Amino acid sequence: MTGLKMNSPTYMLIGIIIVCTLITLGYPHNSIELYTGNMNGYGNGTDNKNREGGWNGNENSGRGTDIKMNNLLQDFQKNFGYPVDNDYDINDNEDNNTVIKGSVAVAAVDLVVARYNEDLSFLNNEPFKGNRIICYNKGPTLVTCPDCIDVIQLANVGKCDHTYLYHIINNYDNLADVTVFLPGSCLHDAIKRYKTYHTLDYIKDSKTSVFIGTSKVSQSELYNFTLNSHLTGSLENQKVNSSAALKPCSIQPFGNWYKQNFGNTTLKMIDYTSIFAVAREHIIQHPKSYYEKLISYIDDDISPECGHYIERSWVTIFSPLPDSSLYDYYV
Repeated sequence: MTGLKMNSPTYMLIGIIIVCTLITLGYPHNSIELYTGNMNGYGNGTDNKNREGGWNGNENSGRGTDIKMNNLLQDFQKNFGYPVDNDYDINDNEDNNTVIKGSVAVAAVDLVVARYNEDLSFLNNEPFKGNRIICYNKGPTLVTCPDCIDVIQLANVGKCDHTYLYHIINNYDNLADVTVFLPGSCLHDAIKRYKTYHTLDYIKDSKTSVFIGTSKVSQSELYNFTLNSHLTGSLENQKVNSSAALKPCSIQPFGNWYKQNFGNTTLKMIDYTSIFAVAREHIIQHPKSYYEKLISYIDDDISPECGHYIERSWVTIFSPLPDSSLYDYYV
């Protein structure tokens, strides 16, 4: 019986068919290395910036692996002449909440939680559970957060306003599509609960910035605002720090500070409680140095008065914002 003779192109064609079949069937990642070699050579480019705490290339995170797999498939498509799908998402999974665009992976939504002494067990429940949660802890006790992708210890300065600016500065090139900023006390009273749940609900449809506050602002009355003392409303935090003393802002009153930092920009809304969501596009319309200047007002004391100025200015800080991102709670 005459044996079947196959030339090199035939072998190559069979190889292509086998690899395509394996990919289509979702064959384990390590088997794809038969074609690609070591995956560790992928996903380490300049487009994939590391978060603090480091997820890039970390197989245990689940995210670095998906970046590599996406790059492998893109590379395979290019080498074998298949059309490249730049919108391919290898992990179209609501729980992971990660979108891969081309070779750059970004989170669709990040929840940034600023914690001092609060119990964060609520993060185990809906609507928090299933999101990418990053916790910044400034309290004296370690935080337990099994649903957090990262827990970062910071010096106890500047309250939650410092935490938010710190996150923006240190992740400026790797921000999520939308970042939701929450204090650990976000469920401690009726207004905070309302703002927290509605912010998370609104971004499901809008997929952009959400600020819930009051547009009934008298800039002339607010101009002379100063604050000498303020006791945190969180009973959990009062157990650790019951001091109400504030370090005076270097520029007073509020109106002078506001004008020096934002010029003639109209203060359209005040978002008390510092619970809001911001789209990446609205953050990066200002350079990193802009946020570095703001954080310098609140990075040297536990309770700076300037933090209360920043709290009243969040909407302006990320301006210009579309009117559709502003929700008036007090109408």
